[in-house]
Amino acid sequence: MKNENILTFELAKIKNLNLILDMYTQCTERLQNIGINQWHKDYPNKNIVYANIKGHEQYLIKEDDNIIGTFCLSKEDEILNKPNKKIKWTNNNFIFLHRLCVKLEKQNLGYGKRIMNDLERYCRYSKINSIRLVYFNDNFITCKMYTHLHYQVVGEYYEKTGKIICVNKVIK
Repeated sequence: MKNENILTFELAKIKNLNLILDMYTQCTERLQNIGINQWHKDYPNKNIVYANIKGHEQYLIKEDDNIIGTFCLSKEDEILNKPNKKIKWTNNNFIFLHRLCVKLEKQNLGYGKRIMNDLERYCRYSKINSIRLVYFNDNFITCKMYTHLHYQVVGEYYEKTGKIICVNKVIK
């Protein structure tokens, strides 16, 4: 068993805004370079991330006090408010994960799985029953990870960039 450093999550502050935007920009460019157009120059953007920070929803992922990634956690499900969406979420006591991003130099080293496992532990501790998220259908990297972590497809819808897959995991 390899020795893994502890990951911690902390709320982002306004002073972290540019760092977070840089991480999203680098990840967006990497995704586009391999043909995945999930994110683009207009998303995620400064206004969205700023609002998430102000709303206490944007988190930093740290390893040994070094920032290695970011994500947004929300109690709101804005997908439900969109017309023509047939999504069968499994329960109403949930958190919604948005825009999980790991720094390029930390990708493909198992951090995504570790982060999701830690989020599941947080949910158990906080008595939250499920994690919801969506991802771009062509993002084979994300699809593989969430399938491996036993997330269930509960629906889909279409955006300008293509088909979006909605997944949910009940936390036991």
